Amino acid sequence: RQKGRVRAGNVIDVGNSKSEIVHGIQKALDLGFKKTLRGLVNPYGEGAAAEMIVRFLEKTDVEGCLIPKSFADLSTSEKEGVR
Repeated sequence: RQKGRVRAGNVIDVGNSKSEIVHGIQKALDLGFKKTLRGLVNPYGEGAAAEMIVRFLEKTDVEGCLIPKSFADLSTSEKEGVR
């Protein structure tokens, strides 16, 4: 996870070794750990962000506020060199 990123208490950080992953899975399945999650508040909200954004945009006059994005097409030879 990114340092300083907001996270809920149900996030279990593990390394990339087999033993660390197994330990993380065991913790996730542990009844004691599950009990600590009761009443957990999701720091990201209630999961309705898309609907809220749509409602906001529907009632917001954006005429003249939007900046068109310009694109530059790469030639075929330039595309082949980009990996």
